[in-house]
Order: sequence, then structure tokens, then C-alpha cells
Amino acid sequence: MAGVAIGVDTHKDTLAACLVDGLGIARDEREFRNDPAGHTAFAAWVAGLAGPDVRVGIEGSSSYGAALARHLVAAGLDVVEVPPQLSRRERTRTRRPGKSDPGDAFA
Repeated sequence: MAGVAIGVDTHKDTLAACLVDGLGIARDEREFRNDPAGHTAFAAWVAGLAGPDVRVGIEGSSSYGAALARHLVAAGLDVVEVPPQLSRRERTRTRRPGKSDPGDAFA
């Protein structure tokens, strides 16, 4: 699947992820543990779905997402940090009802 991005909403114990295609449509949502086994499972999920052109945006990569970011960079993936204020702005634009972890990952 070309031209995809994966957004990640990080928490102490979990990672909510949303795969978004090149048209901005959410194609898959998953939740992973925020631990080494979860990071490995996340990287395998990304490799199986997205191919080499994927960009992973992690909200909070300087805190709860730091270990995931390091793991993905070591695996050769393109990783960027997403400032929380950008996610907040996108949540209002995408018009998903309520605040949820998958919705935050999509934003």
C-alpha cells in the first residue's frame, strides 16, 4: 500500500495506531502494548501492511513514545514526532465523535 502514514497515540501502557491511506482514509486501527514485545509486534504489523514507504507519526515520542520511536528507527522506518497541539487541531477537523485513542491516532 503506497503513500500511507501511521499515527500513534502513546500512553504509559498502550499504543493506539491508525493506518491512513494516501487519500486520508483510516484503513486499519490497532492497539499494542507499550513494551518491547509490543514494539516488535507494531513493527511487524507495519511491515506487513504498509511497505517501505510508510511514515510513522508518534505523538509524545519524547516521553511514552520514545522507546517505540527508537525501535522503529532501528528497524529502518521513517519516524516523525507529532506535537500534541497538531493532533488536537486535527481531531476537530476529522470530526470523529468524542475523544478516543484510535481517534487521536487517526488525527
